[in-house]
Amino acid sequence: RRSTTAGAPTSRAVTGVAGPMPSPARLATGAIGAAGLLIFLNYQYVLVKPHAIRPAEAFATHVLAQGPSPVAAEGLSEGLSEALAEEAAADENNVERISTLEAELTQLREQIVASSAAPVPVPMLALVKAVVTSGYAEKPCPYPCGPDGTCNRAIGECSCPPHRTGKNCAEPMFPACASMFGYKLQNAPCGLPEATFPLTCECAAQCDDANLLMRRMCFEHRAPGDSGRERTKRWLSGSSDERWTMTVLDSPAMLDLINERAEASRQAVQCSGNGIFMAQLPRWLDPHGPVTSIPPEKFNADGPQVCICMPTHWGDKCQHPMRSFATCLNRCNGRGRCVESVCACEEGFWGADCSLRVNPDGGYSLLDPPRPDHGVTAKVYVYELPGRFTTWLAAQSNAHEWTHSWWFYDNDISLHQRFLASPYRTANPEEADFFFIPLYRSLGAYTAGWGPGVITPKGWRAYTAAISFVNRTFPMWHKDEGKTHMMVITCDVGFGVLGQWRGKRFVHSSVLPEPLRGIKFIVQWGGEPTRAGHDLVIPPRTPPQEVFAAAGGEHPYSCAYNKQKPGTPRSPTSRGGSFFFFRGKIILDNPVYSQGVRQAVYRAHHQREGWIISDQSSRNFYYEMMTAVFCFAPTGWGWGQRVFEAILSGCIPVIMQSDNAQPFAHILPWHRFAVMLNESHIPNLHEILAAIPQSQVEAMQRTLSCVWPRLAFFSSPSQKEAFGKLSNIDSFEMMMLELSAHKAKARGELTRHAWDNATRMLVTDVCSCAMTPADMAAVSVPVLY
Repeated sequence: RRSTTAGAPTSRAVTGVAGPMPSPARLATGAIGAAGLLIFLNYQYVLVKPHAIRPAEAFATHVLAQGPSPVAAEGLSEGLSEALAEEAAADENNVERISTLEAELTQLREQIVASSAAPVPVPMLALVKAVVTSGYAEKPCPYPCGPDGTCNRAIGECSCPPHRTGKNCAEPMFPACASMFGYKLQNAPCGLPEATFPLTCECAAQCDDANLLMRRMCFEHRAPGDSGRERTKRWLSGSSDERWTMTVLDSPAMLDLINERAEASRQAVQCSGNGIFMAQLPRWLDPHGPVTSIPPEKFNADGPQVCICMPTHWGDKCQHPMRSFATCLNRCNGRGRCVESVCACEEGFWGADCSLRVNPDGGYSLLDPPRPDHGVTAKVYVYELPGRFTTWLAAQSNAHEWTHSWWFYDNDISLHQRFLASPYRTANPEEADFFFIPLYRSLGAYTAGWGPGVITPKGWRAYTAAISFVNRTFPMWHKDEGKTHMMVITCDVGFGVLGQWRGKRFVHSSVLPEPLRGIKFIVQWGGEPTRAGHDLVIPPRTPPQEVFAAAGGEHPYSCAYNKQKPGTPRSPTSRGGSFFFFRGKIILDNPVYSQGVRQAVYRAHHQREGWIISDQSSRNFYYEMMTAVFCFAPTGWGWGQRVFEAILSGCIPVIMQSDNAQPFAHILPWHRFAVMLNESHIPNLHEILAAIPQSQVEAMQRTLSCVWPRLAFFSSPSQKEAFGKLSNIDSFEMMMLELSAHKAKARGELTRHAWDNATRMLVTDVCSCAMTPADMAAVSVPVLY
């Protein structure tokens, strides 16, 4: 167990103080100032908020400098009274406890005034300062969370299955969605990406208020003067993003039809009792509402009848619970049940993956996994946010193992899991160097309209909502206005928009909202507008097992793959395929896609002997890549997948991505295992590659045989099983090394250690590594921060 705890601190977290934290009633009269603070902090489990901590911290500072005084006591009492009044207004459940505390504070002020000249013992002052300046406290929930919920002790709210809240997680988050067309709905049909269970416009409006509404058609019928029409005006006259969201169908006939078919389905127990048996409804209509009927070519009530399932089921007879319900973060660490994609933790544990243990003497701690000796110095605090930012988005995805199903964009989920289980995580925000804010944009793109390749306005509202929640709920944001806070954006060009040509320069513009500009973003795109030295560029989560399995036993790195089929591995330098290889989208008539690079290379070289440049797919794609000498790695609409597929295949990547920094460019010797070119080299590309000496080609292939795990993620349970210890030296470890360099830079320290440790890692625990001492000696130090 970690020695550092969060929540109500004990003496173990405070240097020079022995024994458990004393009760205020036992403190000597001479320490009445410290005693008063401890009386207040005894109530932190119930009451404390950042604005209530600040007056207490100010008083502690005064006591340390001058000793207790009536003036300081008056300021403390008034400040706390104001803070507590705000608490009482915000939470009626705490009124009685707040009244008790206010009475004690009144008594405290009188005692301090009466004994203002008394000295305060130094050890106790050290304890008070350690407690108060942490500005952080555990917050219990005001009511039980029930068997399906867990108290989120960081924010004092129940962590419930999707769309539930309140006592015992029994209240609907969206009351208008709880009962529709005669069905009691446990989950609201806010974000069904494929199914079309009908929803009323009142339900849709409540989903939209929470930014969880996928593009849909909603049903209603209201009189012209009905105030309820105000709820749907946003979809009729709002921004283009809002008008895109919904089709409002005002049709009493359609409402009657749906109710009639729903009643008949229940009477006949059709669709396993989990859906409506009727003709398939369209998801939306163009042009967007208001409309009063569905065109006959879009809907025929007497056409083929199907089961339209409730949001908790799927299948041709709605016979299956959602597959996503069975998957939870880190499998709840074996300390809880998975309830509709959310962990319901056992007694004594809590957290998004039940990784936090409630300590008997107060606060909470983490179990400490083994810490690799990689020179990582950075520590990360992971925020525990409500499910609407994370796991709720998975519930209606119906994806099996949703934690690892969206690999093209899902590093936002994968990194959340890795940070939760990381040896570099801390439960004490005071010792953290960085703060991770989880938000599942990749899932929100498919279940809430947040945008896949480029973030939509709804997506940006999700980011700003998460920041706003952190800002008003936790004190850590205010230390540097979020500069040490991290979020993930896996879009094609990060937090930019798809580029365009401006003269001879291809430009991507930033669309980062003002509240987010100080944050450190983790992105998969290293070009504009990504900020070098501030943001982190990482690889996409390319699944290495797919690359290895496609190659059979011939893959040169097969020794690292525990599930490899029997075969004879190739040496890292043996080929047998094409000299230059590329298969993928080209789009000859679009000069914006790939910045025109794929098109130009195709036109100049696709007919060369020994070169494969094609937009035709191949069932042997990874095998062709593994047997090629050079693999073309351009951009697409944004970051390019081909770089990392080539590296995993042992093929030397020819990277032609102007102004796009590659992952960990400051701590990996890219120039030793990749050919870095730009558009000006396209006419002479064949001559440039042919001029590379065979000895240099083989040295680059040997370096690839060592470096490839550092540019892959081994995050899922199946990957950890298949690749064993490589999960200890993968891209997550490289990211932590780079964060350590950022930490050193911020403190004005040297960042050389990141390079030294990354170089040492090149030859550590990689069975395929074939680098020679001469290869290692040739690795030169790149430009550091």
